[in-house]
Amino acid sequence: MKSPTHTYGQFLSAAGLLLLAPACIGQAAAPAGVEAMRLQTFAMLSYVRPDFGGALKNAGGTVGADLNIGSFGPFEPSLEIRAVGSGGRVSNQYAYSGGPRIEARYGPFRPYVDFLVGYGVIKFNRPVDPNYKQDNSLVTTFGGGVDYAMGRSWALRGDIQRQSWQYDEAVPAFHPIQISGGLRYRFHFRNKHGGPE
Repeated sequence: MKSPTHTYGQFLSAAGLLLLAPACIGQAAAPAGVEAMRLQTFAMLSYVRPDFGGALKNAGGTVGADLNIGSFGPFEPSLEIRAVGSGGRVSNQYAYSGGPRIEARYGPFRPYVDFLVGYGVIKFNRPVDPNYKQDNSLVTTFGGGVDYAMGRSWALRGDIQRQSWQYDEAVPAFHPIQISGGLRYRFHFRNKHGGPE
């Protein structure tokens, strides 16, 4: 399959432009003493249904970061990057993705949805051809989840994502599903008036 790097780069450029436009508005409209941009990171354990080779489960993990840009009422748009890795009896799957995300605030709950595009590598643990042990694919991901705030910085996170892979036109596309749970940490920066967020 052709490398998805060019397509991935175009998508991230477009997503960046779409998100930076409201960021400028958000920066101008943010009340004095309110930080318009926020960074948060997350790490989770993941159960993955690989949808490949008859395997029912892989074990793995997910890490990533979100740059929240501005705030529009209860909604915070952001740009997310994440890496997911899992392994099992039939295959190991690794995906590195980025794209837009939107989060809402309802008391301690922070539900969100995301759409990501990236690059995936699949390694065959039982290759038919010893010279063909892995391949790569453009990977699209759609999903969401919810954070439950335990304070100003830490939150519990539950997350579900559905990926689409097709590393060869001769092989049907497959759609792994990831169910993850873990922690999110939000960094707090000083605003232009010298006070905390």
